[in-house]
Amino acid sequence: MRNVIFENTEYSLFIYFLITDKWENDIFFLEDSFYDRISNNFITKNIDVRKINKLSGFGLNKNTISYYLNRISILLFLLKNKNNIEIYGNDSLINYPFFIFDINVLEDGTINYHKPLKCNLKKLLIYIIVLRSIRDIFGFGKEAKKIYLTGITTIPKEIKHKVEIINLKQLWDKKDETDKVKILDIFNIDLTKIKLLQKYPYILFTQPLSEDLIISEAEKIEIYTKIIKNYDENKLIIKKHPREKTNYQKYFPNILILEENFPAELFSVLGINFTKAITIFSTAALNLGKDVEIDFYGTEIHHKIFKSFNSMDKIFKRNKYLSEDIE
Repeated sequence: MRNVIFENTEYSLFIYFLITDKWENDIFFLEDSFYDRISNNFITKNIDVRKINKLSGFGLNKNTISYYLNRISILLFLLKNKNNIEIYGNDSLINYPFFIFDINVLEDGTINYHKPLKCNLKKLLIYIIVLRSIRDIFGFGKEAKKIYLTGITTIPKEIKHKVEIINLKQLWDKKDETDKVKILDIFNIDLTKIKLLQKYPYILFTQPLSEDLIISEAEKIEIYTKIIKNYDENKLIIKKHPREKTNYQKYFPNILILEENFPAELFSVLGINFTKAITIFSTAALNLGKDVEIDFYGTEIHHKIFKSFNSMDKIFKRNKYLSEDIE
């Protein structure tokens, strides 16, 4: 029996490494941009890693043909090996043929704690094609047989019977030193550099709001500029989201920017203890330890963000405000 992992985030992949003992012989299917960020670290270790193309449009062109050929190859692989594999990962990746296979879902933030209500036109069309409900993702579908969550907020009653609550720090501490090094190598963690972060008490977690077309790049920078004015820059570091393309060093030259693609949850398991985490609504701030003070600005900070995500009060109560919210 081999495990097959479908993923598109560092955080969920980190969770998988923690819940399994051996993963060197597993097969990893990674979505295209995620694959580009991290695949070399698998390849150099002779680990089977494969790229999943992402659909960029509906016209008949080279990209869409490549996309559908890729999906067909994945489906044929899963059908051929159906009785000899166990699937883990993100069931919200609707492009994948998960709807006929059982899957063990891995947490990917607050999105796993509420039933999805909206999707864009492209996703809606794909759901129609596969005859699948737009609400049967993030563990709510019948194909999700188990869901690994950290319990950062209330678990919906519809999925509670399938959930296993995990503690990242406890799982990390159970790993031997060899396994820890292997995990850190996948994420290109330089422990020497990480240890230097101990002198910074504050950390700001940014989010890919412009990359996800929620707001513009200029609007995102305006928000973070106003937030940063509330803090001493000498005490602050910025942890850039792995999917972001923004050059924060250009806008904040006096602040240390962490560009490395690793899940922020690694800070706490490595013993890097901040006193304050700052965020608009990133769940990374919730996994740094119970003694960390959280400045949570909330989706209300900008009307476009609020329109896309609604209130995050169920995750964490908004407790910080700008002089005025950005309209």
